[in-house]
Amino acid sequence: MQSPTITGPLDDFLQQPNIEASPAWEFIHGQAQQKPIPTLFHRKFWV
Repeated sequence: MQSPTITGPLDDFLQQPNIEASPAWEFIHGQAQQKPIPTLFHRKFWV
């Protein structure tokens, strides 16, 4: 599964409505990418 991306300036990125609903976004080199959600298998290591 590929994460959705948003391209454009930082101001455009910050105006996206899904940014507040899902904090797992990063803005790198002019592109916004949603961080992948860990699977149940990976969560076992953090418990």
